[in-house]
Amino acid sequence: TFLPPTPLAVGVNDFFAQPVDRFGHLGSAIDVQLTVLDAGHGSIVEKAGNQAPTVALTAPVNNARFTPGANITLAATATDADGSVAKVDFYRGLDRKNPTPALFPTAITELTQALGGAAAGAVPAADFTKGPYYVFVPGGSENTPNTISDVKIGLNPLVGDSVLAADTRRSKIVAAPATLSGFGLTTSITFIGAIASAANQARPLGILRDEELVLLRAQAYIEAGQLANAILDINSVRTSYGLAPVAPVDKTSAINAVLYEKRYSLLFEGAQRLDDLREYGRLNATYLRKETLTDPFNAALPLPRGELNARGLTVNPACTNELMLACCNC
Repeated sequence: TFLPPTPLAVGVNDFFAQPVDRFGHLGSAIDVQLTVLDAGHGSIVEKAGNQAPTVALTAPVNNARFTPGANITLAATATDADGSVAKVDFYRGLDRKNPTPALFPTAITELTQALGGAAAGAVPAADFTKGPYYVFVPGGSENTPNTISDVKIGLNPLVGDSVLAADTRRSKIVAAPATLSGFGLTTSITFIGAIASAANQARPLGILRDEELVLLRAQAYIEAGQLANAILDINSVRTSYGLAPVAPVDKTSAINAVLYEKRYSLLFEGAQRLDDLREYGRLNATYLRKETLTDPFNAALPLPRGELNARGLTVNPACTNELMLACCNC
């Protein structure tokens, strides 16, 4: 039930409704128009929602065959029933171990557009928090608190092993209300947003902030060989947290620098750390300390048995050591 805070004016009033579950997942939305004719009469009409554009690949035709090295022309038609088509992008499925260099300038261009056209190093720190968020409303009729606010949640005890003393992001790592133990692990630290409190239950959770876009652009600059621009973006984030600028001299040191910033800027916001280690081939003991002696380093999540059967596989390609073969192939 929704009660407007003030009486509705005579005429057309627009409303938007969307369900949200306790995890912040959004359901299908509905737009309605409520027309108030006079003090005692009115009508409600569901508005036609904006329809997504459609696209169809017209070339090459399905099952077309090409010889290695041949040039392949892609063509598509796109329509929008209740609007106009601004552009059509073609995306290539990338081999993450051998990315296509020609695509990094495109990534840089589109990330720059998403950042409002700001040049390398020019995104102000005040904009780092901009972006979409999951919003939580504890109590009341919605009763959708942020479930991260929980005394049972702790941080990996090794998470602070590299954070620099002057880095103000250290404040994200706090003492847990009580020591947590289980599955061979023990931790006495947690994320500041996980402390059980009314404020944290209502704390928004970032989905994709501008700060992450800046660091993603830095990664694209590195792969495109534009170290100077990468350093500008890296230092724009780094210096905003009380650290001195860095000056990487090669690709490896630049990657080290951007991964440090991503690790602590995006702490507890997603799986970016795991993704980065995997994509750079660093998901190994050299770059990631094991939590327990039997921890495996898997390049990907194991495939379910049904998918293995459908692909005619007997060994799970995600498994990288004998320890995991028993559970991976079940």
